[in-house]
Amino acid sequence: MAAPVWSRGRPRAGRGLVLVLLVPAVLLTGAWLVEPLVGQSGTLVRAVAFTPYALPGYALAGAGLLVAWARHRRPATGVALLVAVTGCLLHAWWLAPVYAGAEPAPAAGSPSLAVLSVNLLGGAADEAAVLRQAVDRDVDVLVLQEITAASLARLESAGLEARYPHRAGRAGADVEGTMILSRHPLSRVERVRTGFGSWAATVAVRGTPVRLLGVHPRPPIGSARDWRDDHAVIAEAVTRGVDLVAGDFNATADHRPMRALAGRGWRSAAELANVGWAPTWPADGQVRVLGLALPRLVGIDHVLVGERLAVLEASRVPVPGTDHSGVLAEVTARATSESAVGWRAP
Repeated sequence: MAAPVWSRGRPRAGRGLVLVLLVPAVLLTGAWLVEPLVGQSGTLVRAVAFTPYALPGYALAGAGLLVAWARHRRPATGVALLVAVTGCLLHAWWLAPVYAGAEPAPAAGSPSLAVLSVNLLGGAADEAAVLRQAVDRDVDVLVLQEITAASLARLESAGLEARYPHRAGRAGADVEGTMILSRHPLSRVERVRTGFGSWAATVAVRGTPVRLLGVHPRPPIGSARDWRDDHAVIAEAVTRGVDLVAGDFNATADHRPMRALAGRGWRSAAELANVGWAPTWPADGQVRVLGLALPRLVGIDHVLVGERLAVLEASRVPVPGTDHSGVLAEVTARATSESAVGWRAP
């Protein structure tokens, strides 16, 4: 008796499902590998942001292929299964540090510094909510991107001056404004010449100087040339005695500029605190497809620390009105005699 039509279609449907999972995962792996070699492709750079999604793709495809291999032992199935297992292991290795990375111990008695970075979406965010979050979480320094003159005025009306009287940077007309707002004195203020606003300043924490950058490189829209140029500026700026970098990097940990910084000892506060993969964009229902609000998909907002610092806490902070989650990190000196130079107990 001939097999029913529905049973004939099941193997073909199963192969299609595996291909739908496996092919995009392989393409994401390829994008990660070739991105450093393809200089100006904004499309490729944007694809790399979705690298973590290859892991569940490989895992689900591998599960289906394993079942198929156990039943039929076809050579093509075996090759596809090998690809899925290899990809799964590779991406697990790339993603593992945010779950099980090193956690440097803090130096005993060293003061801490809490930094909150928020992209205000060209002044669309709820500035009063930002200030409330900062006060409630005992934040020392606010790093704000896409701050406009109107945003700054609303912050001042909400009581900014009383809590954060010290400032560096400037507001902009739209997305180019970046400011560092601090309750501790700021010195050695310097503009970092990215296409959008980026600034360096030294904050004195109970007499201890901490050099930080507030950054906002341009996004890889169209050509990635401007994006790469801005990240090159940041890479050069961090060599000048910087301890901490915070902002909207328009890049994930998988992008080549961020991988290069990691290779030089810079680590995400979220990684050192082992908080896991924590995408920050898009947030608050600001981006919609076919009328549906997208969840947070990619992690492009970061607080990075150098080799002198340990991380006490790291988390995302919800902010109404902006398409970015804020990122919060509390840092202190790392417990080594060399790294603790310059940090003094309160």
